[in-house]
Amino acid sequence: MADASNVLLEKISAVLPDSLKSRSAAPAIAAYNPHIGTSLNTLPDLRQAIGKGQKLDIVYENLQGATSQRTIWPLQVEYWGHVWTCTSWCELRDDFRVFRVDRIQQVKRTTIRFPGNAKLLLAQYLRRFEEAPPGRGNKSRLE
Repeated sequence: MADASNVLLEKISAVLPDSLKSRSAAPAIAAYNPHIGTSLNTLPDLRQAIGKGQKLDIVYENLQGATSQRTIWPLQVEYWGHVWTCTSWCELRDDFRVFRVDRIQQVKRTTIRFPGNAKLLLAQYLRRFEEAPPGRGNKSRLE
């Protein structure tokens, strides 16, 4: 099914005007299980920011219950069967981070576009997994 999806995306991209190709190349959502998860009230803001390549200011509660303010560059949202996450560049940490959507307490949309291309940034993040030895060196950080 993934191969068929990629073929379809290539066909669509072939007929899109150049001005839209960069936006269409980076998927806004990837679903890994057909069941719906937890609170998704911030998901529309995340998806809109991904589509426009815009930064978001968020208040985030980590797994230990501590809150922090972050400016993120959302690249993709993912559903893992029980939880939604958002892969982003985090300006506070100056690195890629994966944020649980249900732990994002507040979202403030900005009109500031983040530098670079979301597709290329996401590819850079994903290369970390290809370069790491199996079972070791996973360089992803779930905040």
